[in-house]
Amino acid sequence: MTTADAIRARVKAADEARIESRADRAAAVAEAHGRRTAAQATLDKLDTDLTAAVRAAAEVMTLDELVDFADVQRSDLAGRVPAPATSVKARSPKSRRRPAAKVPASEAPTEATA
Repeated sequence: MTTADAIRARVKAADEARIESRADRAAAVAEAHGRRTAAQATLDKLDTDLTAAVRAAAEVMTLDELVDFADVQRSDLAGRVPAPATSVKARSPKSRRRPAAKVPASEAPTEATA
């Protein structure tokens, strides 16, 4: 029969192996997350720089020219090009709503007829 001390030693060994395995895997996740965070910061900076460059280019050329000259896909520049300026038109008098026609009080519906 196995002694209590031997059982405790086996349990302890199994627990230590599990603890080490869990610690190694948690450390690997933390390290990968740290690399990903650093890479994301780099990508964010590149996106900011690219957007600024595209907007500067848009001041002197069309998007079609930029796509041809830079040999990039139009979809790669999506969301980076400023929207064209739009003019605000004054509303013509014809487009205004007409006021509702006034009904004489003698012809207005009453509670009894409504």
